[in-house]
Amino acid sequence: MGVTGVDIESTGELFFKTEFRSKIQSSFKQDLGNKSVIKGSKGDLIINDTWKGNKITKKISNSNQVLELNTFKNIYTYQIEKISKNIINKETKPSFPGMNLEETILNSKIIEEWHNA
Repeated sequence: MGVTGVDIESTGELFFKTEFRSKIQSSFKQDLGNKSVIKGSKGDLIINDTWKGNKITKKISNSNQVLELNTFKNIYTYQIEKISKNIINKETKPSFPGMNLEETILNSKIIEEWHNA
């Protein structure tokens, strides 16, 4: 915890109904990089830049397959475009990746529990 009461480093593990789990970590002290690794029973998917997602490596056994996407947008751009479209179309519920009210409340509860832990 930093002097202002804000977490400087944090780790957590998320468990989903589908038996999928996710280990997450953030830090203002360490350079954790910007890579995401998804481990599966048959191999790994490596997203080399989580925020851009433009280069993904599929690693199965000793074989690597690289998928390069031609995109110049970061992850937030897609969210902003979707929300803008919802507003222009006068839609009352957000489309993916926007969160509905129940998801927003759940996320707020998770963050509050994490903060109080």
